[in-house]
Amino acid sequence: MDKENSILPVFKLAMEDVSGADLKASADRLALEYDEGIHLDFLLQSYVVANNGVFKKSGEDASQIISALLIQYCLSNTKSRPTGNFVSVGQLAGPGSGIGSYFTNEYVTQMDKKFSNDIEKLERTALKLGAKKDDDLVSGGVSFIFEPLKHIPVQLLFYPADEEFGAGGSILLDASATDFLGFETLAFLVTLLIRKLTGRDF
Repeated sequence: MDKENSILPVFKLAMEDVSGADLKASADRLALEYDEGIHLDFLLQSYVVANNGVFKKSGEDASQIISALLIQYCLSNTKSRPTGNFVSVGQLAGPGSGIGSYFTNEYVTQMDKKFSNDIEKLERTALKLGAKKDDDLVSGGVSFIFEPLKHIPVQLLFYPADEEFGAGGSILLDASATDFLGFETLAFLVTLLIRKLTGRDF
């Protein structure tokens, strides 16, 4: 089953949910612009979430995957804001899930292939994606804080391989992240961010 077909049931459910939603109220809760739909940015691409679907600013339909994610985010019934307390993907997923280790290993593998020999390239790429570099938190590595969606900051730490040690890294999300999206959707958001950072399609 390809990824579009696997997301189809989730997309259909999201479309049903958004069709009758009070999007003006959702925009107010999230402090987002509303004009015949909710206007928001995701990974530097501008979108409009409306009652009849999700569209790029060009008017083109967003993909089913992006549509489902953005609808779930916009319909989150929360006024939460970031706490500033970053926790691991594993902590959000809960003990015994194993998902935290999977994401960390996948992330480190892709980052190692792309950037271990060119940390300056990593910095340029991260900054182009709107990241803020945090020089104070990491010794021997680099730390960037992204905000792929408003109020959902993600911290990526990466330690390039050297002569003694292999590459390492961590993916941290604000402790309030699950107020906005379910864990499965947050995991997908992180996957898209890493793919965008490493230049892979999604």
